[in-house]
Amino acid sequence: MYIAEHLIAYINGNSYPHHSILVFLPGRAQVEEMQLTLERHLRSRVDVIPWHSAVDLTEIEAAMRRQIPGRQKVYLATDIAEVSITLPDVVFVIDLVLVKRPKITKEIPASLLYPPLVTQWISKGSIAQRRGRVGRVQQGFYFCLFPAAQIPTLQDHAQAPIENSRIDELSLHCLQIVANPVAVFSICHSQPLAETIASSMNTLTELGCIIDKKDPFSANELCTDFDKARTNNWGKEILTTAEEEASTDIEEFQCTFIGRILQLIPASPQPGMLVFYGLLTGLESLMILASAVTSSLSPFSTGNASRNLARAMEETENVMRDMCCGLRSDIVSVMKAVLLFRVELERHGENDQTIQQWCAQKHLSSDKLLAIVDLYNHIKHELSEYLPFGEIEDPAKLLEQLEKLAPMVSVMCNVAFVSHSVEVTSDGNMFNSKETAVGIFSDLSAVPDIHFPSCLRWQEGDIIIPVQLNLMFDKLLASFSTAISSPTQFWMSLLLFTYHMRFATFSDEDGTFYVFCVRYCGKERFLEVDDIGGIAVLDFRRRLNSICKVLRLSHLLKDEEEDVFTSACEKHNLKSLQNAQRDVITALVTIFKNLENMSVIEVEHEDDDLDSVSILSFALEA
Repeated sequence: MYIAEHLIAYINGNSYPHHSILVFLPGRAQVEEMQLTLERHLRSRVDVIPWHSAVDLTEIEAAMRRQIPGRQKVYLATDIAEVSITLPDVVFVIDLVLVKRPKITKEIPASLLYPPLVTQWISKGSIAQRRGRVGRVQQGFYFCLFPAAQIPTLQDHAQAPIENSRIDELSLHCLQIVANPVAVFSICHSQPLAETIASSMNTLTELGCIIDKKDPFSANELCTDFDKARTNNWGKEILTTAEEEASTDIEEFQCTFIGRILQLIPASPQPGMLVFYGLLTGLESLMILASAVTSSLSPFSTGNASRNLARAMEETENVMRDMCCGLRSDIVSVMKAVLLFRVELERHGENDQTIQQWCAQKHLSSDKLLAIVDLYNHIKHELSEYLPFGEIEDPAKLLEQLEKLAPMVSVMCNVAFVSHSVEVTSDGNMFNSKETAVGIFSDLSAVPDIHFPSCLRWQEGDIIIPVQLNLMFDKLLASFSTAISSPTQFWMSLLLFTYHMRFATFSDEDGTFYVFCVRYCGKERFLEVDDIGGIAVLDFRRRLNSICKVLRLSHLLKDEEEDVFTSACEKHNLKSLQNAQRDVITALVTIFKNLENMSVIEVEHEDDDLDSVSILSFALEA
């Protein structure tokens, strides 16, 4: 960094201002550090342009067009600039030959779930790519801050991303052709770790996307709408080849109805579960929006405000609080922002300047908002091809629905990302500037990521459910979060929507009570629920099971006349989908309104006497 700073200063003093400089830095933190340094020492001589994953491409394009007399542009970029748009004004490239990329280490189990960004040397291929950033439009100079004699020691190419990434979504897609993704990966040139595959299969099983073929419920949960001939032919051949190479039998899984829905929509499994919850509750459009939002980067942005960052952060967070519908949820804030944006598009769709001004006033990125809207439309389209569902197209009506049912939307978002949940053990004060929390289904500690604006502050005793988690050393950096002050509300959410759980009924001198067991990330939690709460949980889950059956019929008969579907529902003693959904959302609201009359506490318990199973089943009785 020191050499790069002085090299920038030297070039600035000995070149034309219209000849721009591109500097490759390892990560966002180094970009922001270099930006502060240059603006402190060369403020009147340079126009600093940060470029990392949180910066919109439109900002870079605007900077390319911008010309400030007497100031030389300095693009401070991560590896995102390696293969992006051409910068015609760049004459000088300074390369630190470093990059931050995810790195999974099997000796660190947490890295399997949250691959940390690790600073590492780039490959020879990346050096060639970065050197090629000059010479496209005009001749230029490439400064490589790495000994020339040691360049041959670098790798020819970077590691394949599959080796250092979570592969939940990819594993789910592999099940379309073979009964275990390990069979597919075993014949690939680059392979994920066996531990990574096992972690993905565990996650997919807990979400209810897949089920072990040896599970007693597997026959009923089988999804039968694959191309069987193709699957059987390719699947058997791939599986046999993998078993011969491994000299052992490979465990076989099958996709459930939930998993099939998630295979078809452009969302990873956790955000995809929100689409499924929308089908259960009749809030399809809202929960598809929630899925698109949690699949994307937050559109709230402080902008390029390096000199007044604290003020910009405060203003952005105040806007988020105005949009959170009275909850402590960044997700709800973004959902409302997207709907307000859609309303503005309908009013001023042809006036781009008005839209941009509105976004600037609300500290929002129009590019990220448009990306969320595009993803929302894509999910809707793919889902409608598989399953008919109720849709609300008018953003004003959706906005009205969100403001009315935001607490229920938040409940379902919390369940989808419950494996990320942490409990705050200390909040920030004059002696301790950082809040800390401990994982509920992991042994890791977590702190809020201060780089991202949020509508909430962590308080001791809160349960925080972040959408985004990044591992840094032995701590998780949490962002895009929801806070719950009531443990009862948190645990009740899980009991209502968890795909698979065990339970039993007990009695003592105080009366009847239930013990439930929920499992995430391989860690079990036991919950003791009073008689009223236990009955409410099981009754609600029976309602969900009825809707699951209606959804399966709806898919099987989607090309038939309405009266055929109605007759099928009557045959299985099922209500119409709309009536069943109305019952579910009414029951859900009622449970949380009466939560103070119920008791849900975490307890220590032996699991050998929990002999009943509750599963959200799509099985249709013969």
